Order: sequence, then structure tokens, then C-alpha cells
Amino acid sequence: MKKTIVLMAASAVLLCRVSGDELEDAVKFHVPFENSCNAVVSEGDEKGAPSGKPVFVGGVRGKGIRSGKGGSAIRFMRESNLDLDNPGTVNVWFKIDCEHGTPGPAIPFWGVGADDKRGILTVGVLNDPMKLCPCRRQIGFLLISRKRPKYAKAYAVTTGSRRICSGWHLLSSAWSGNKLFVSLDGVPYRSFELEKPLSNEELGYQKRFGVGWSYERWPYVIDEFTVYGRKLSDAEIKEIYEKGMKHLGGENKNDESAK
Repeated sequence: MKKTIVLMAASAVLLCRVSGDELEDAVKFHVPFENSCNAVVSEGDEKGAPSGKPVFVGGVRGKGIRSGKGGSAIRFMRESNLDLDNPGTVNVWFKIDCEHGTPGPAIPFWGVGADDKRGILTVGVLNDPMKLCPCRRQIGFLLISRKRPKYAKAYAVTTGSRRICSGWHLLSSAWSGNKLFVSLDGVPYRSFELEKPLSNEELGYQKRFGVGWSYERWPYVIDEFTVYGRKLSDAEIKEIYEKGMKHLGGENKNDESAK
């Protein structure tokens, strides 16, 4: 399978690397959002289709893209870029513009499908309970599929134990075998076991996947969206997070627990 790498990606992909070629070679798809919605590394179609006019603002390293209220959602072709038949990891950095304690709806960072009768897979801050701040919500996968027993809803979640309503954060979501994995800010994964593995066919009606959301959500910024062709280790996601925070100069106060 071909891999397209745009030369301008050289500095942006540094944020994906940990040590040597092993992790770099695992990158299947990477969008740094440097004044563009297109991928700079891809194994399929690299073109992103934004909803509305994209707004690029300060990101983890360079620019990021505004999403949620007043922002854009970007759609990409799934084929060869996002493979649910085999193990993989998606990393996305996010920064929510929300006063601590403010309630509101779910915040999806990426996903496949939008029809709950045909199937949905989303990863982000979950919807319930809506009366709570994002810091008090669960964050992770939401899977709704008619191909699973009793039209199953399956969650792999980690609690919002940090002030995710401010500062930059790294959300790592992975799948391998019949398990889903979630990590926030480089902490070891938490996992959820499914009765059967994910597959491309399960959500095959939708040929694209989306990054971000474009309405009725808190305003937020997303950056450095990356798909890896294997499940990253706890050590790898920790180092990616630490390198990203080093670029930010430690702007987060992530040692503050949500209260």
C-alpha cells in the first residue's frame, strides 16, 4: 500500500515520533492542520473536506483548527487511512474553551458514522450527564451497532480526572483484538472488552471518517491528528504527551484535579 508523505511534514511529524524509525513507520495518516485540512502522511486519499470555512489558530506546534461552535468538522476517506480490521491507535490533541463547571453536550473528537440506526463509532467526551462540566464526564469510545447483541452500546472510558476544560490534552484511543483502549494525557491505557473485534464491515455504510464537530458544541481546537497502524504502548503514548507538553512550555495545569 502506498504511503504519501508531503515534505512540509518534516517538522510536524516530529511530534508523532518517540525514538527512531519504529514509531515513525507506524504512522499511516497524519494531519498537522498547518493552515490546511489535508493530511501530510497518508496511505489513501489525503484530502480533507471541511464543513464551512476552516479557522486555524494556535496549536500544539504551529497551528490547530477550530471545531465545535463556530468551527469546522473535517471528513476524510476511510479506505487505507483508518483500518478497523487490524490493530491501530488514533492520537488527537484538543483544547476546550469552556469555563470550569459549565454543562453542555458531548464533544466528539473523531468518529465514523452519524446514523444511530446504522451504526456509530465516536471518541471524545461522552454526553451524560450533560449537567456536568467535561472534567466530570467520562471520555472514550461510544459504539452503537446493530451488528452486536441487543444493538449494543459499548464504552471504553477513563474518567475526566484533570481540568480538560482548559489547556491542551492528548487523547489516545486504540483497538486490538476484541478490546478498546483509552488514555488521557499519556497515562496507562484503560480497556474495555467487546464480545467481538471491531471491523471495517461493521460501519461499512460510511466511507468517510470525521475529525471534530461543527455545531451545537463547546468551541474547541484540535491538532496533530494521527493514525498509527498498530496499538501504541503505554510508554510510547506517555513520551508523545511529554514531548508535546515540552513544546507548549508546560502551559497546562494538569496536576489540578477536577473539583
